Amino acid sequence: MAHLKAMETRNDRIERKQQKLVLVRRLYEQGFRREDVINLFGFIDWMMTLPAQLEEEFWQEYRDFEESLSMQYVTSVERFGIEKGKLEALLKGIALGLKLKERKIGSRFIP
Repeated sequence: MAHLKAMETRNDRIERKQQKLVLVRRLYEQGFRREDVINLFGFIDWMMTLPAQLEEEFWQEYRDFEESLSMQYVTSVERFGIEKGKLEALLKGIALGLKLKERKIGSRFIP
């Protein structure tokens, strides 16, 4: 399939990126383990080369796909809690940064 898709998309790199993603997704859908997908991907990647920019896009889409496989549904309450936790962590980081800056400024004026 990789060879056929490489031939079909010889003049259309954007379509090649899409087809490369389709092939990798299909491996997961067929029940291949992650290790097997990685091994087979070596061949797919060799057959279906992409320019650097499209390769970056491919990897981002692949990571998004792989995350979606392991991600469970998150309820709205959980999403709210996650966002609240991120905000609290950010505020604590800012407060710590201000304290460190105050100490640094204060130490300059101590004789």
